[in-house]
Amino acid sequence: MAPTGILEPPDQNLFKLAKTWVGIFIPQARAMIPKGYLGQWEMYNALVKIGYEVVGKEYARVYMRRGGEVVSVFIGNPRLFEGFINKDEVEMLGKIRELSSVEEWELIGDGPFVRIDLGREVSVDFYKRERVELGTVGNYNLSLNSIKLRAGENDGFLRLNIDVMNEHGIIIRELHITYYLEDNGWVHRGLAESIEKRTGWFYSFWEFQPYLSRDMEEIIDPVLRIVNEKATVFDELLSQAGQLVIEALR
Repeated sequence: MAPTGILEPPDQNLFKLAKTWVGIFIPQARAMIPKGYLGQWEMYNALVKIGYEVVGKEYARVYMRRGGEVVSVFIGNPRLFEGFINKDEVEMLGKIRELSSVEEWELIGDGPFVRIDLGREVSVDFYKRERVELGTVGNYNLSLNSIKLRAGENDGFLRLNIDVMNEHGIIIRELHITYYLEDNGWVHRGLAESIEKRTGWFYSFWEFQPYLSRDMEEIIDPVLRIVNEKATVFDELLSQAGQLVIEALR
């Protein structure tokens, strides 16, 4: 219960979730950070050892599958591993075929994903094919785009990326709600958004802004209450992704 005169935030469950899950992965981050980019190889190899098979790659991410589970791991430039791992393994990584956009979509669909970053080098994505609808606020429909968790040596953050759709089902904004865990155990929230900018009839791009537009400011309180109610959904997704990373690195 909050002390007298202090109101609990409408999304208090997410503050707790961030503290719990970032805390869970700080030990793994501490183990991986000293390895630098070689941690990428270690994470990839760990997934292979527990049964994940390579499907293909998209730029620097290698997609892997085990049964109905699909993950991807950031590899970067395999040439950086030369002199540290077997030459044949370096060549094998370089020969992984690129997936077409159609193949990638067939593999992961348009559902959300959970990204777990251990430091700045090691990154694993866990994909869920089914969409996660969050609800409606005013004229906007909300769905989960992705969850990003980054753990450092003593701190980290949990970020919800939420698609904001108009009445026609078109994504017009993406909300970024971030819960930062400081090394002293304090958690604070940050809000930002990405807005689609059109420069012509066919061309558009997404512009990130580290604040909320007036439209989003007007609805942010009910949005925060919605994400608070969905905390168990986010917890389950983090649990599924977290278990496979912990299993692989065990």
